[in-house]
Amino acid sequence: VLIGASGTGKTTWILQVLEAMSRGALAFGRFPTQPLPPTFFVSLDRTAEELQLKFRAIAIPAEKFRYHGYRQQLQEKSLLRRIFTEMPADTKLLILDGVGYLVEKVISQFHVGQVFAELDKLRADRNISIVIIHHTPKVKGADNYIDPREKGLGSGAWCQMAATSIVFEKLCPGDVQNPYRRVWVLQSDSADQELAFRLTNRLEWL
Repeated sequence: VLIGASGTGKTTWILQVLEAMSRGALAFGRFPTQPLPPTFFVSLDRTAEELQLKFRAIAIPAEKFRYHGYRQQLQEKSLLRRIFTEMPADTKLLILDGVGYLVEKVISQFHVGQVFAELDKLRADRNISIVIIHHTPKVKGADNYIDPREKGLGSGAWCQMAATSIVFEKLCPGDVQNPYRRVWVLQSDSADQELAFRLTNRLEWL
């Protein structure tokens, strides 16, 4: 799961990783990658047209990378199952952006857990890997969560139930011109890491 406020670099981060995978290159010039499998990028908060604008500068081979916007279908109760039904048959990696829209009560640990349980079942049925992208809550002034594992909107269950959580934060949230980002990599079976990036039109590892 990738967690962060709008504009912190979540989508840019995953697209750059996918791009590096497609070229057999190091992500951000530093981190090893595996070959890019057939990938389906789903956005729940952008239309297909907005996605095209977002991806235009990312050189990922079209035959391995498909995408679709579901913002206009958010009223559907079984939207997650529809996504899996419409997913290309050869998909091996699903990117689910805006996953909070699939949760009935995002503040409820139970309802977040229900979404994870359904994702686990669908993931096993289709034999795929899943990356989900989620937001942080709005905060006022110094009212903020210190522990990065608690920064997901609504419930700490997002980090509790994910094998790996990557949390993005602006270094100076009040300064819209400040490009620096703090990024935590949190795993259930290894030591946490804190990384530094600079965001222009792409993320640069510092």
